[in-house]
Amino acid sequence: DYASFGTYVHKSLEILYQDFVGKNISEQDLLVMLKKVPTTVTAVFVEDFKDKELQSGKNLLTLNVAQNYITTFIKNEIKYVKDLTAPLFINALELELKADLIIDGVPILLKGFADRIDSCGNQLRIIDYKTGLVEQSQLKIKNIDGLLEAKKSKAFQLLMYALMYSKNNNIDNTELTSGIISFRTLSSGFMPFMSNNSATIDQTILTDFEVLVSNLIKDIFSVENSFTHHPDSTYCEFCG
Repeated sequence: DYASFGTYVHKSLEILYQDFVGKNISEQDLLVMLKKVPTTVTAVFVEDFKDKELQSGKNLLTLNVAQNYITTFIKNEIKYVKDLTAPLFINALELELKADLIIDGVPILLKGFADRIDSCGNQLRIIDYKTGLVEQSQLKIKNIDGLLEAKKSKAFQLLMYALMYSKNNNIDNTELTSGIISFRTLSSGFMPFMSNNSATIDQTILTDFEVLVSNLIKDIFSVENSFTHHPDSTYCEFCG
């Protein structure tokens, strides 16, 4: 299924990049990595499928799509690294992010996983890989309340990553960004969260977002609020 496909892509990328955590990655490193894509992706699929099951039909097509996605991704990385004025440093892969919010005296633990964090000079990117379709318009807001719109859920997710990261790391003198790389639109590259056409997430944005999250959690805990089905959502046709 599509969720499993996304897992295979994520795991393949983690394996390919794992030797570079805490190191700079160069164009030459990526060229070597490119040659490893077919065998690495196949090895990930073989964990759940027999060799014979990957030699024909839908499974073979899915394997080929995954290999093509990752091949294109790394080729784009090579172009990206070529244009940088400083080395690309891989800070972390599949990093668990945690942060406590104190709401009315009650500690609330926030948790999430960042697929990748990298940096170049004082610029730091928190990256989320998506195998589904994502467009830049979904990641843009004009004001913090815009994050409450259902269609801005991915923007909300990106800012949540930034908030959790900032709670545990000094971001002074850091140009912090948080964005998505969509494998359905790899030509778009890294698509950052943007507020008023700026991709930099500063302390003002994070403070405003923390207030918004705190108010949302208060609403969830409130015994005075009722939760109803969203009018734009459809019920499961099997559940009735």
